[in-house]
Amino acid sequence: MSSSYYDVIVLGAQTGPLCAAALLAKRGFRVLVLGQDALSPSYIVGDYELQRVPFNFQYAATPVAQLIFGELGIRQELRQRTEIHQAGVQLCLPKHRFVLTKDTDMFTKEVGREFPKIQSAIAAFARRTAPLCRALDRRLPEGLPFPPDAPNQWLGFLLQYYKMRRMHAVDSFDLLSDFPANHAFTSGIRALVSQFVPSGERNNFQVARAFERARSGISLRGGPDALRQLLSARILAHGGEVWPTERASSVLLERNVAAGIRVHNSGQTISAGYIIAGSPLSHTIQMVEDRRPFEALLERVGEPRLRCTRYTLNVVVPKDCLPDSMFRDTLVIADPTQPIFDGNLLHVQRLDAPPASHASNSMLCVQAMLSPSILRGPKASMQELRQTILDYLGRLLPFTTQAIVLADSPHDGLDADDLGTGSRVSPAEPWHRGPSTMPQEWNFPVRPALGLGAIPIRTPIRKLLICNSQNIPGLAEEGTLIAALIAANIISRADKRAWLRKGRWYSHTYAN
Repeated sequence: MSSSYYDVIVLGAQTGPLCAAALLAKRGFRVLVLGQDALSPSYIVGDYELQRVPFNFQYAATPVAQLIFGELGIRQELRQRTEIHQAGVQLCLPKHRFVLTKDTDMFTKEVGREFPKIQSAIAAFARRTAPLCRALDRRLPEGLPFPPDAPNQWLGFLLQYYKMRRMHAVDSFDLLSDFPANHAFTSGIRALVSQFVPSGERNNFQVARAFERARSGISLRGGPDALRQLLSARILAHGGEVWPTERASSVLLERNVAAGIRVHNSGQTISAGYIIAGSPLSHTIQMVEDRRPFEALLERVGEPRLRCTRYTLNVVVPKDCLPDSMFRDTLVIADPTQPIFDGNLLHVQRLDAPPASHASNSMLCVQAMLSPSILRGPKASMQELRQTILDYLGRLLPFTTQAIVLADSPHDGLDADDLGTGSRVSPAEPWHRGPSTMPQEWNFPVRPALGLGAIPIRTPIRKLLICNSQNIPGLAEEGTLIAALIAANIISRADKRAWLRKGRWYSHTYAN
């Protein structure tokens, strides 16, 4: 084993692994972060900086996010960069268009205009979702780790679980049971939940969380790039290291204990006390030579199966072509009776922050969920998808598509379409494009912990932890932050030298 040693090696530069690394670095651990082929949240085409996926920052208001950002000392800086919007998500159906907002008067007017016959049922639905979210806010920090990863932690978790069941009787009613079958409002809420948690599962907690988060509009100036840079800066400030272009080819084991990694480019081996993998479970298994320990895990929780992928199309249009009533986030459901995949459900995010040289333009970041059959089909189906989404976008914004300046997707493998000149624009980094770069969403056979959890954070290999969106998929980005906090707490509690790290001499000698 190499003489290079780190207390913790984190594989992945996504938000979850970076939060775990920043927390551990703040607590005095010597941390190394490898990019592990994590793509930058934005990319360059011509003179434009485009987003790979729409970015929402509503989870910043959750207690877990405030707990992490407060410990890292970045809460005030994030507050200065945060923008609060008047309304949340706008839902557009074939015959209805309404806005979800926390403004009571505005929400009442929207519901009264579109659904006057069931206005009281929608008001009762809104009153039920808020207490469920408040219960989650109170119980999640108390019930950590969530989901339990050791036998001695189940007692505390079950206590919190039965408190929530007794308080709200989650199995005795359905939040959407008061509405007629296949009603437009029900279809809109289900589409919202599918966009929030597209794993196919839906329970009251997920419905309540998706609805309450959609009622608030929160964005971060600078987007996900700013958040990633801020977290990386905290890691470096506390003596950690970040290698964004490096990746580990394998995890080295000693008697079923993770002992280090092998760097892909140089072949260098680096020893570690703990390893946190931010990649999906299938990628983590491939980095281990002996995969037999994972067989028992997959027999217990089931093997995740791909449900859909997220396809993004960026569209640049003149700012004057967009209606003033268009909100930052819009969900478009073309046909509520059909599945949500392959362009039937679009998430359109309006970004009014182009480069200074293009201040007269706005950007629309459009995302659709694709079924696995599209990816397995002929290449022509992927090429036609861009035009299909543009056609759906034309129905939402008539005459706007005729003024498109630039259209590009980082996921279909095609060059950008410069519709102003009728030419194609080659991207700056074509190797970071194509169907393989699309974010993936999974189905999980076993969903413990109120139907919110899936893959445990602890793996069958000691000192190898998993911290990604597969741990608590039922809470989307918030679940990733919870997984990061759990992983950091597991390592911190197992550290036998914690009393040394609190000494001033240790921080001066090692942390710096």
